[in-house]
Amino acid sequence: MSGLRETKKAATRTALSRAAAEIALADGPEGLTIAAIAARAGVSNRTFHNYFNSREEALLQFLSDRIENLVGQLNEVPEELDLLDAVEHLVVCHMRAGESELDSFGALFHITEIVEVITPTPNHLSAGIIVIPLLPAVLPRSPGLDEFEVS
Repeated sequence: MSGLRETKKAATRTALSRAAAEIALADGPEGLTIAAIAARAGVSNRTFHNYFNSREEALLQFLSDRIENLVGQLNEVPEELDLLDAVEHLVVCHMRAGESELDSFGALFHITEIVEVITPTPNHLSAGIIVIPLLPAVLPRSPGLDEFEVS
């Protein structure tokens, strides 16, 4: 029973974070309200607050999920490809698969910029969410660069 409950909670969390990202890309920071996110995900404002404390937190969750997915994809790219060729491979695969714009590299960067704009105080968490999980996948493909240079 708890397995189904946890699955539904994870699905709601994902729906909310993706709704936040969709609104951020379509309407910019001005349209990114908790009410709009909740409505897009088909839940109440109260339900939103059961999962996230802020719209920024919902976007950070989206970024974290996308980076986790990106690391998995990068680890599947042949090891002999350097970083630039590996990223090019991922972009081409994304285009061939016809994945949603929301899951593109461009969306990832744009949402990161939006998080930086709407976060009330300087927040290095968003950079950490992106950089830290990528390091183990990127460092082996970046000969001659250390962790600091890659990050």
